[in-house]
Amino acid sequence: DEVGTELRIKENLLNASSASISARIELATGGSIGFLRMQYSTDEVTWNNMNATVATPYVVDLGLTGSQLTTEEAIPSGAKTTGTYLRLVTSNGTGASDSNARFGNVTLNIIYDL
Repeated sequence: DEVGTELRIKENLLNASSASISARIELATGGSIGFLRMQYSTDEVTWNNMNATVATPYVVDLGLTGSQLTTEEAIPSGAKTTGTYLRLVTSNGTGASDSNARFGNVTLNIIYDL
């Protein structure tokens, strides 16, 4: 589920090499049952995960409270455009609800090749 359409942003990722997500989880879902992750699109219709699978380290665990920083992961080639849209989504891997999670600041950290 998308966190909120008002949080979508448009970025120039043409020369971006990698990214990580930092987030503050205020209220966890209780157990490792959901994740916060980033998706990208070039047209705001078709959305793709910034990471290959939800199982990679490039997701924030909604089952844990506190501040989290994911490892850096390579930007997918399809996201490397001058007009890439980004959005936050929650995903659920076990069938339990992740809608109870509450989080504070969420930041996408982008590393650019110079």
